[in-house]
Amino acid sequence: MDAIDLLARYAGTDSDQKLYAAGEKVPIDGVIPKAWLDGVIDDDGRVERIPYELCVLIAPREALHRREVYVQGAGRWKDPDEDLPGDFEDNRDVPLRRPGHAAGRRSDPPTALTTVLWSGWPGGSIRYNDPMPRRLDREAAASFMIEHRLEPLEQYPGAGKQWRCRCLACGDEVRPRYANIKQGWGGCSRCGRLAQSRTRRGSEEKAIADFRAVGLEPLEPYASVMTPWRSQCRRCGRVVSPLLNNIRKGQGACEYCSGKRVDTKAAAAVMRAASLEPLVAYPGRHAPWPCRCLRCGQSVSPSYGAVRAGGGCRHCNDTAIKPDAAAAAMRNAKLEPLEPYPGSLARWRCRCLKCNKIVSPCYSTIPRGSGGCRWCRNSGFKAADNAVVYLITHAAFRAAKIGITDSSGSRLKKHIIRGWQVLCTVAVPGERAMLIEAEILDWWRGELALPAYLGQREMKQGGWTETVSAEEIDLAVTIRRIRHLAEGPDHAETLTSLLGSRVSAAEDVTGGPTDAADRSPRPEIIRGNGPLSLIDRM
Repeated sequence: MDAIDLLARYAGTDSDQKLYAAGEKVPIDGVIPKAWLDGVIDDDGRVERIPYELCVLIAPREALHRREVYVQGAGRWKDPDEDLPGDFEDNRDVPLRRPGHAAGRRSDPPTALTTVLWSGWPGGSIRYNDPMPRRLDREAAASFMIEHRLEPLEQYPGAGKQWRCRCLACGDEVRPRYANIKQGWGGCSRCGRLAQSRTRRGSEEKAIADFRAVGLEPLEPYASVMTPWRSQCRRCGRVVSPLLNNIRKGQGACEYCSGKRVDTKAAAAVMRAASLEPLVAYPGRHAPWPCRCLRCGQSVSPSYGAVRAGGGCRHCNDTAIKPDAAAAAMRNAKLEPLEPYPGSLARWRCRCLKCNKIVSPCYSTIPRGSGGCRWCRNSGFKAADNAVVYLITHAAFRAAKIGITDSSGSRLKKHIIRGWQVLCTVAVPGERAMLIEAEILDWWRGELALPAYLGQREMKQGGWTETVSAEEIDLAVTIRRIRHLAEGPDHAETLTSLLGSRVSAAEDVTGGPTDAADRSPRPEIIRGNGPLSLIDRM
C-alpha cells in the first residue's frame, strides 16, 4: 500500500522526471522482483519511475493469484475464508481419522502403507502415510541407459534433465532425458531418422523402376528414400545424386537438365555460340559476365540467363546508347553537355540553357523526365525556393540524419511518424540548404569516415543515404556546425562546384526523391520535438 500511495503522490508530476527524488522512501521488498532489480534501480541507487510503476501494478496481481489478498464481493477472487465448511472453526483442531476409528485410538504407524476410501473427502480416495519416493540410484539409471545403447558421459543429473551420452550404435554425442527413455522414446535422433527411413525404404525393385521412369540409371545399390542415390542422366550423360523421396514428390531428376545447376564448360559454349568470348570464369546465371563480342570487338557484360533467352551483344543488336543520341536528348531537356558522354548512370556535367547554371544529372533520368536542372525543373525540390535544413535522430536505430525540406512540411512528417525526433531545424534559401547538407555529409563521410548507417529496409520512406550512427558523432557539435553554415557568408561560388559532385546521386539514378529533393517540414518548427538539452547547451 505504501508503493501505491507513492504512485498517487507522483501522479501529477511531469513525465520528464525519470527518477524518484533522492530523499524519497521507495518500498522495494515485495514490490520489485529480484530479476527486475537491475532494470529498476540505476548504478547510483536511484529508482526509475516507469519500471517501478510496472512492478507496483504487477505485485497486486501476483498476490491475488496466491490468495494473499482478495476482492470484496468478487466470485473467483473472493475471501478464501468463504470457501471453508460451515463447521470449520468447531472442528479445526480435530485430527483427520479413518472412518470407524475411535477417538483417542493411536493411528497407523507412519511407515505403514494404508489406503483409505472416504466418500466425504473431495476426490473420494486418500492415501495416508505413503513413503516419499526415493531418488533413482545412479548405477541403476546408468545400467538402464546402457541397455538402450546409450553410454552416459556424466553423472546422473535427474530424470527430467538432459543427460550427456554417447550413442553406442552410431557414436554421436546425444543428450536424451532419462524420463523419455523410460517412456519408450529413442535417445539418438540420427538413429531414429535411419530407422524411419528403413521403415519407408520399400523394395529396391520399385526404387530402380521409379528412377528409370524419370531418365536416371542408378550406379550404386539402393539405400533408402532419404539417401542421395548416385545415378547417370540418360539425356545429358552427367552424374547426379537425387533423393528417391524427391523424385516421388515430382521434383526434377537431373539438376542440369532442369536448369538448377549449370555446367561451366557448357555455359562458356553457349556464350561462344552467341559470338561472345568470356573473359572471366562463370559468375552465375543472373550475374553480369564480362565478354568480348567476336563480331564487333566491343566489351559487354550480358548475363548467362539473358544469352540463353536470346540476348547477346547490345552493340550488335543496336540496343546500346549512342553518344550523339544521348547529347541530343540532353539538349532537348535544355541541357548543353560540357564533356563527352560518360555513360547512362554517371554524372554528366552540363550547362542549363534556361538559367545558365552548371549541373550534373545522369542521362538515365532524362528520358524518364525526372532529371534536369535543379533550379528550373517543374517538380520536386527547387534550389531557388526557400528550404529548411533539419537534423533528426532515431532512438531505436541509434541513428542521426541530415536532410532538406521545402515549406510544405510533408517530408519531415514522414520521418516523425516513423519515430524520428527533431533536434534542430534552420530556415535558409534552397541554395544554402544544399550547401549545408553537402558540407555535413562531407564531414561525416570524409573527415569522420562514417558510412551510411541505415538502409532501405529500415527507412522505407527514403533518405537512408544521409544517415550516420548517432553514437559515432557529437550531436551538439553537429548542431553548432549547421547553424554556423547557415549564418555564415555567402557561398555562391562554392555552391556551384559542390552541387555538381557532392549532392546524392540516389535521386537521379532511381528517378525518385531522396532527402535532397521532395523534402518537407513546417518552416516554423525551429526547436524540434526531441531532447532539447542538446540545443540548450549551444
